[in-house]
Amino acid sequence: MLLKSSNPWLLKTIAVGVALTWLPAIAEEQEPISEEREIETTTVVATKTTQNLRDIARSVSIIDQKEIESKIMRDISDLVKYEPGVSVSGTGNRFGLSGFTIRGIGGNRVLTLVDGVRVADEFSFGPALDARRDFISVQSLERVEIAKGSGSSLYGSDALGGVVSLTTRRPDQYVDSENTGHASYLLGASSDDSSFTNTLTLAGHNSGTSALLEYTQTDSDEKETAGSGGFSAGASPL
Repeated sequence: MLLKSSNPWLLKTIAVGVALTWLPAIAEEQEPISEEREIETTTVVATKTTQNLRDIARSVSIIDQKEIESKIMRDISDLVKYEPGVSVSGTGNRFGLSGFTIRGIGGNRVLTLVDGVRVADEFSFGPALDARRDFISVQSLERVEIAKGSGSSLYGSDALGGVVSLTTRRPDQYVDSENTGHASYLLGASSDDSSFTNTLTLAGHNSGTSALLEYTQTDSDEKETAGSGGFSAGASPL
């Protein structure tokens, strides 16, 4: 339809009316914008039941596999290096790392779980014997949950300082019915103690059964203190 008129304002009014008439139809034809759903993070360690992290009143931190790999974490001290209020005792000790300390409470008052199983208590007997609790391959961890503050009402007196729950990786993260075999090798090193860490991971799947085997070996020297091991000038041994 062609409209002619000597009045330009009339033509503009008709054009605006036609545009407003077509706008609802155009809006209906457009596909709705899809909103990305936020993936909710859940935790079990705080209440022994699966809860959303944002619904937990206690302070709970979660370290996942992606963060462990991106920050190249080698041991449990690297796990909590950037975690406020959490540290690892035994740094620089002749026996190595001993365990977690949460808000000043450590030792057997911080419960450590590996796949839900309690890690044995540490003990010391004089200067020549000290049992540690860091016999954990960080490279095999899928997830770490740290509950800060007392959890003795749920776990007993050995959780007075808090709970550290470590979850290891499963075979189905490497293999399935289509990819039946997996092999990987990881090498890590540190200049602090001239240490080298070798990790070999093997996984297989056959007839609905999966298996995972991991071997980790760490060789290291004493920590570098940048101090002098001899006598200073002018001094003599007694």
